[in-house]
Amino acid sequence: MCNWRSDLQLMSMVESMGIQCIQLDLARRKASILIELKAFFTIFYHALRIRPNILHSATVKPNLYGGLVASMLRIPFVCSITGLGVAFSSSQPCYLRLKSFILLMYRCIANSTYSRFLFENRSDLNLFVSAHILPIARAVQIAGAGVDIYKYFPQPEPDAACIKVLFAARLLKEKGLDDLVCAVKTLQNRGCIIKIYVAGIHDEADPDAIPFSQICEWQEKGYLQWLGTRNDMSNVIGDCHIVCLPTRYAEGTPRILIEGASCGRPLIAPNVPGCNEIIEDGINGLLYATSGSPSLVECLSMLAKSPSTRTRMGVAGRYKVERCYSHQKVVSSTLEVYSALC
Repeated sequence: MCNWRSDLQLMSMVESMGIQCIQLDLARRKASILIELKAFFTIFYHALRIRPNILHSATVKPNLYGGLVASMLRIPFVCSITGLGVAFSSSQPCYLRLKSFILLMYRCIANSTYSRFLFENRSDLNLFVSAHILPIARAVQIAGAGVDIYKYFPQPEPDAACIKVLFAARLLKEKGLDDLVCAVKTLQNRGCIIKIYVAGIHDEADPDAIPFSQICEWQEKGYLQWLGTRNDMSNVIGDCHIVCLPTRYAEGTPRILIEGASCGRPLIAPNVPGCNEIIEDGINGLLYATSGSPSLVECLSMLAKSPSTRTRMGVAGRYKVERCYSHQKVVSSTLEVYSALC
């Protein structure tokens, strides 16, 4: 079903670049206390053995465990906040409690003067500063992971009667693929020739995963085309007219939106933190309201009907990526943070 590269293949590729890899069994979601303790002590053991000049982590669990280890061993610490996730977007009681716990833990690991927090969007940075988790002097905004602007270059639209909308993300319910399917179904019923092209990782083990049977059903009904897991995203983007990420929660700075803009494609996403950092509404894409207007259907309809608007937004998006989101700028900003700590 998927053309996945195994963990061993990925590790081999990284090690060929002269980077030592250590595999850490870390559950993405709920796990037993024993598994979590094992992950923490594995990080502690290797940090104690290697004694790195800097410990740099990303995503919630590595940030919390790595931050505690760095504090205990007095190692300079760089913490990348790559988005706050569903815990900070949901009003469910369980998530509200989780949010309070995560903020408390971040406050503990931010005490060290030898720590820096890297944020992918201004909204997350402001939240941490206003909540007194860390002072503004130790908060740095960096434009996501950046993109290779020479690999992801502007390409002409595909010569196809059908408007192709790219959804490229992990196949999780939280990413909102079902919302996009509903929007496309509505437009097809109105006579619009439009279809979703889906590329991503399908992980049945994740409790939030969309069942693959559902993907197959949507494909059979003509709403989408499943592309599998792809390593040639520049080609995939170039073969589509629009890049859409209908996520249901705040993101860091979604990489697919940066890549799409770099390839000269207009973007569509909800008006949530991270997405509204890369998308300037009406300039390089469209932001829709999660409730109210404009809706996802309206945004798709607008771009599907207007090739000139798509071209104008694609040019603006490429310009923004060159100005703010190139690999060179991100690497340079990160190295400046390292230099300040060493």
